[in-house]
Amino acid sequence: MLRTVYVLKRKRNHASLDRRKPVKVMVVAGSGGHTTEMIRLLGSLSSYYHPRIYVVAETDKMSAEKITSFERNKEEKDKESSEFKILRIPRSREVRQSWLSTIFTTLNALVFSFPVVLREKPELLLCNGPGTCIPICLAAFVLKVAGLRDITMVFVESMCRVKTLSLSGKIMYHFADHFLVQWKQLQINFPKAIYLGAWCDSVPFKHTKTASIDSRPLHRGSPMASHRNSPVSFANSGHSSEGDSSSAGPQFFFTDIAHSKDLVTALKFLRQDEDLCDVVLRVGGSSISAHKVVLAASSPYFKAMFAGT
Repeated sequence: MLRTVYVLKRKRNHASLDRRKPVKVMVVAGSGGHTTEMIRLLGSLSSYYHPRIYVVAETDKMSAEKITSFERNKEEKDKESSEFKILRIPRSREVRQSWLSTIFTTLNALVFSFPVVLREKPELLLCNGPGTCIPICLAAFVLKVAGLRDITMVFVESMCRVKTLSLSGKIMYHFADHFLVQWKQLQINFPKAIYLGAWCDSVPFKHTKTASIDSRPLHRGSPMASHRNSPVSFANSGHSSEGDSSSAGPQFFFTDIAHSKDLVTALKFLRQDEDLCDVVLRVGGSSISAHKVVLAASSPYFKAMFAGT
C-alpha cells in the first residue's frame, strides 16, 4: 500500500527520458478514430522514439493495416528508426457487450498483458483512449509498484472529448504519469491534465464518397462573407476550393467524419475568430440542415450544437 502511494505521488515529478539514446515505445491502438489520432501523434515524434511496439485487439484488423501503412511511409523517410512490431491481446470489451461480462474479458486481457509488458520492456507507454489500453496500463502500473519496471505512461485524451473524459480517461487520469488533453475546457474541469492544444489540426482530411461537408450560401453581413472569394486549401491533400459569388459556395471534402462531433475538427480548417458559419453535414446520404447545425467560433475554440440529434 505504501509503495502504491509512493508511485502515485512520484508520477507527477517523473524524470525525463534520456534523449541521448533511443526510447523504446509501446503504443496501444484502438479501432477506428483512436488509431487515426494515434498515427497523427506518432508522425510528429522524433526519430529518438524507436523501436515501436504496437498493441492491438485480436479482433481489430483495420488498425493493423493502418499501422503497417504508416510505418512503410515512415521507413521511406527514416530507415534507421523504422523498427516496429504489432502484438495482439484479447479485447477488453466488444461493441455492445454487457458491462457485467466486460469485467471478465478485461481480466482475461490483463492476464495476457503482463507477459507482453515484461517481455518487451518499454520505456514509454503511449495510449489515447481505447479500452484495450486499460489492461496494458494496469499491468505497467502493477509492475512499477512492484519495482520490476519503470515505465512512463502518457495518456492523450481523444479530440472528441471537449468537456468530459472518456471512461478510459477517467481511469487513467489517476494513474498516468502525463495526462494530455486537446481542449482547454477539459483542463479547467480536470486540473491535473496538461493542455497542449489540438494536434489534430495540422493533419488534413482526405476526400471520400461517403462523407462530405457542403457549405451553404453565406448570408449578407456574415463575417465569413468577406472571405468568400478566398481559396481554401488543405496541405498535402491535393484538394482546394475557391468561392464564387455567383455560386452556392465552395465545397469541402473530408474523411473520418463518422459522427457529428467530427464536424468540429473538420471546420477548424475554416476557423475565423468570432465568425458564424452555416453548413450542411452529409454522411452516407443522410443530411442535417443548416438550421440544425450551427457552428459558432468562440476564439479559439468551436462549440457545436446539434438540434434534434
